[in-house]
Amino acid sequence: MPRIVHKAQPSWFGFPLTVKNGVNRLELIRWLEASNIETRLIFAGNILRQPAFKNIRYRVQGQLKESDRVMNDTFFIGVYPGLTKPMLDFVIERSISFLKHKKLI
Repeated sequence: MPRIVHKAQPSWFGFPLTVKNGVNRLELIRWLEASNIETRLIFAGNILRQPAFKNIRYRVQGQLKESDRVMNDTFFIGVYPGLTKPMLDFVIERSISFLKHKKLI
C-alpha cells in the first residue's frame, strides 16, 4: 500500500498497482479501460531505459531490478475525492472479473 512520508503533503491522482503471478499488465489495463476505468502507465520506472538517456553518462548501483519491475508491471488507476463506495466496488468487481476470466483465481 502507498505510504505518506513524514511531512509530505501528497496530492493523490492515482492509486499504483503492480501486477504479479502471471498477470499481463497490458491485458488488465485494456480490460479496465473497456469498463471506463481510467488507467495511466508510470513514467519511467527505470529511467535509464528511456531513449533520452541513450547517450548520457551515468553510474548505476546494482541491477535496478525493482526499477525494471515498476517500469514493466506497475500502473495507476485514477482517483479523486468524489469517488463513492459503489464506484470503488465497481473497480474491485471488474478487477476480480478479469482474474477469473484469465483463470488466475
